[in-house]
Amino acid sequence: MRANPLLPGFHPDPSICQVGKYWYLVTSTFEYFPGLPIYRSADLSEWELVGHAVQRRDQFDFNGVKGSGGMFAPTLRYNNGRFYLVCTLMHGKGERGSFIITASDPAGEWSDPVWLRTAPGIDRSLFFDDDGTCWYLGCELSPVPGSPEQTDIWLQRFDERTLTLVGDRAVISNGALRGARWAEGPHLYKVEGSYLLLHAEGGTERNHAVMVARAEHVAGPYSGHPGNPVLTHRHLGHGEYMYGVGHADLTQDESERWWAVALGMRTFDGNHHLRGRETVIVPVAWENGWPVFAPGLGRVPAEVDLPDAHNLWDDPAILDVDHDADDTWLQLRTGEQFWQSTPAGVLLRATASGLRDRGTPAFLCHRVQHADIDVTARLTLEGNGMAGICLYQSENFHHLVVVRRDSDGALWLEIITVENAVSVVVASAVVDTARVDIWMSLRGGELRAGLRGHNTSVTAALDPRVVSTERAGGFVGAMVGPFVEGEGATALFHSVVLTPA
Repeated sequence: MRANPLLPGFHPDPSICQVGKYWYLVTSTFEYFPGLPIYRSADLSEWELVGHAVQRRDQFDFNGVKGSGGMFAPTLRYNNGRFYLVCTLMHGKGERGSFIITASDPAGEWSDPVWLRTAPGIDRSLFFDDDGTCWYLGCELSPVPGSPEQTDIWLQRFDERTLTLVGDRAVISNGALRGARWAEGPHLYKVEGSYLLLHAEGGTERNHAVMVARAEHVAGPYSGHPGNPVLTHRHLGHGEYMYGVGHADLTQDESERWWAVALGMRTFDGNHHLRGRETVIVPVAWENGWPVFAPGLGRVPAEVDLPDAHNLWDDPAILDVDHDADDTWLQLRTGEQFWQSTPAGVLLRATASGLRDRGTPAFLCHRVQHADIDVTARLTLEGNGMAGICLYQSENFHHLVVVRRDSDGALWLEIITVENAVSVVVASAVVDTARVDIWMSLRGGELRAGLRGHNTSVTAALDPRVVSTERAGGFVGAMVGPFVEGEGATALFHSVVLTPA
């Protein structure tokens, strides 16, 4: 048996497709780079990271993208030897909007974007019909007065040779419920001669849900399932281990069993989550032409009938001299490369941006993927500024455990909380060395951190809710890793290790 989630930690908006003996899956990454990770599996259970669709610094302009801006809800599809990925780049100062990129191998390299400037809204998808026609789906806010947060799902022909939208656009759904909030994440399928429209609804929080409708013709009219929503945890209360389930995509395995990947969130106290929206997998059956999600159970199962798997996130995440070969460490936006592998460790050089800016700070980060983790680091600060470990949700919400050199040359050990852009020093002490050890421990929703340098140490309890989505807002999960900031500052990280506890 295989435990859920399939991809733990910040892996929202999953999209999946099968090609030959492999399945490929992509998720949203918002403001992080490299972006849009491509995972591959031969059994729907064990997944490996094979590359990123956003992998070149000149491929997209993330300059000025705010927290939880950037890459929204990609869809991955395949046809006639070519992979297609449609997505939306939100916010920032550069080119933004809907785009398509292509590749012959999903591990890369992916093309430069073709911008689809006549495609409004968010949450793109492609559907290749069996007559050779390609269709493009999108979502945009409804123009109907008095319908806040209601979206229309629209359909338009797409020329896969020229990568352009052609013909007229038609609205095929306003959501399953009257006045529906955020009908989004649409996908089309053809099953036994009928067209099935799958989409999310209710907003990507506790009321998130999966809805379905079907039609005899691709452009509709679509009739909703009388049992909608077909998958949701909105009615299960705060005691359920997972909530916010929605944004699904369908596939089949080698035995022609159907499955759906979707997103969900795991709380640590009944009200808050900090790992972000995670990818789960759910069995699907068919009855009277309709999909039945998690038959007999009606919720995301804790375990599914797939082989048990060892995955890359089961092992410690180590930042060392081989960092350049490890794409599980990310940075904010794109910007310049600020790290260098050396025989003694990874050297970070401060950039013009800090953690509270919308540029690229010298911050290498990893998804928080477990309820219990230990983070340890050993570093040496050079120059003024500060360096250490950051537990980060956004530019306005994060925890810092640092060694800092002030303008007088004095060295300080400090534990700092930044909430609503207000910085508070929780604990501090003067130290006589720039070489320090740092630790951070998360256990069952309790967060502690500390530093030691020579004969001086500092410890403190921190509030993990500060880096929860419920407190900080947005769409991403908590990230953790080393950073340095301050004009001319550098820091040599002799080791950084994230260990599931």
